[in-house]
Amino acid sequence: MAKWRALDEYTPFARTLVDYMWTQRPPLLPNQFADRMAVRKQALSTWLNSDTVPAPPVIVRLARAMGLPVRQLMTAAGYAPEDDPLLDAADAWAYVRSEVECAAGTAEVAARGVAAATPAAYKALLTLLQQLQDRTLARARLPVASLLAPHLVDGVGESDTPNEQAEQADTAAESSVPTGDDPEV
Repeated sequence: MAKWRALDEYTPFARTLVDYMWTQRPPLLPNQFADRMAVRKQALSTWLNSDTVPAPPVIVRLARAMGLPVRQLMTAAGYAPEDDPLLDAADAWAYVRSEVECAAGTAEVAARGVAAATPAAYKALLTLLQQLQDRTLARARLPVASLLAPHLVDGVGESDTPNEQAEQADTAAESSVPTGDDPEV
């Protein structure tokens, strides 16, 4: 059976892991947590009982599996300062939106005229930022092969836009279709 210490006796990284285990219902034991996160039990024990932390790619995987911002675990592990908002695409977009929302109320921004925009323009800006965030994050979830697929097809995919790619595909298909003037038909 695991012997728990007081939270303040753990390192910041281990404290974050222990806090997560304790908040689950039912609370997770370390071996259950290790199984759920696909890490070795020995590695988890080392992280909980010493100053050792995993490599950054492991921290990213843990953060996503735990549903925590990557920034939070990276900061707890000592890989990033607390004020670095750009560790993860989702964190970066949340930071940009919060900065825009905060800027609307500052006197400095009002002096430059940005806050003088109409409420409708401000709402449109926030909507646009949300759409860009959704599009960026959806694209980030696509497998690399699907992102490269248009560029791997012979003669198709040489342009950057989907409409131009579709036109290239249509042109390629039309060139292989007999027109009726062909004497062999």
